[in-house]
Amino acid sequence: MKNTLTKSELAKKYNVDLNKLTDCTYHGSIKFGSLNIDNLLEFNELGIKKVVGDFNCSGNNLITLDGCPEIVYGDFLCWCNPLKNLNIKCKIGGHFQVE
Repeated sequence: MKNTLTKSELAKKYNVDLNKLTDCTYHGSIKFGSLNIDNLLEFNELGIKKVVGDFNCSGNNLITLDGCPEIVYGDFLCWCNPLKNLNIKCKIGGHFQVE
């Protein structure tokens, strides 16, 4: 089922400044939590493939990391999520931290 939120609404939900997004690369860190989401497929609709900074999706209900960026040049933080597996296809320049 396709998301009904606009790209602008998605950006606001995920705390993303669209002015920092160029050619699928986000220049800055992304941090969002307490959204009660179980996957990142809706986030993936923003078209962010690379994050030049940290990616922090801690404090949600993520059971999978499908839909995460392909490359995170900083840390990938995913604390306080009930992940079912840690299979991740993302290249990470910093630390990958889960709890």
